[in-house]
Amino acid sequence: MKSAFAVLVIIGTAFSINAQDQFERYLAVSWDVQAPLSNTNYIKGVSMGGFQIGYRERINDHFYMGFDYNTMIFTQHDPRQTYYSSSGDLTTDFYKNAVVYAGTLSGEYQFSPGKRIVPFVGFGLGANYNTYALYYNIYASKDNGWGAMLRPQAGAIIKLGQKQSWGIIAAVHYDYSTAKSVYFNYQNFTTIGLRVGFFFTQLFD
Repeated sequence: MKSAFAVLVIIGTAFSINAQDQFERYLAVSWDVQAPLSNTNYIKGVSMGGFQIGYRERINDHFYMGFDYNTMIFTQHDPRQTYYSSSGDLTTDFYKNAVVYAGTLSGEYQFSPGKRIVPFVGFGLGANYNTYALYYNIYASKDNGWGAMLRPQAGAIIKLGQKQSWGIIAAVHYDYSTAKSVYFNYQNFTTIGLRVGFFFTQLFD
């Protein structure tokens, strides 16, 4: 009987330690690298110009809810050449860009929240606003549009610092937006990305 009681005490102590290591909320700031998957005839290069900020609150032992805001800038330069058409010839280079602003309500499931390394999967649902621009010679063509945003993702949190109050967060994500542009031939705006950054919990203690 004493042995069984001792085992229960050890198990209870272990769960208590894990509970202390599990934070109630966190703020994350990440650098986001993305590559477009839709309409790559217009822009196809990987963009290093992304930023994301996210906030999470603990709902239960494994599930967190919050929000994300991110912005992304895609640019491409097409060298100078001559384009031929029935209405005339045009010699110019092209500067193209697409800028994404997105906000999502996001949830994530953490597989081992009491550990130092915490894998997770998540899903975001929200909206985004895209702007598109094409600059050539002295002219410019522009368009913009709103769309719904879906973002599944998977990643990991690595806890560091005193009381594990900050650390590194990284995730791969797939962004699908219904934002369209008839002028630039976007039926949707789809990207795949990798974000890497830091999270902080001490700000809320």
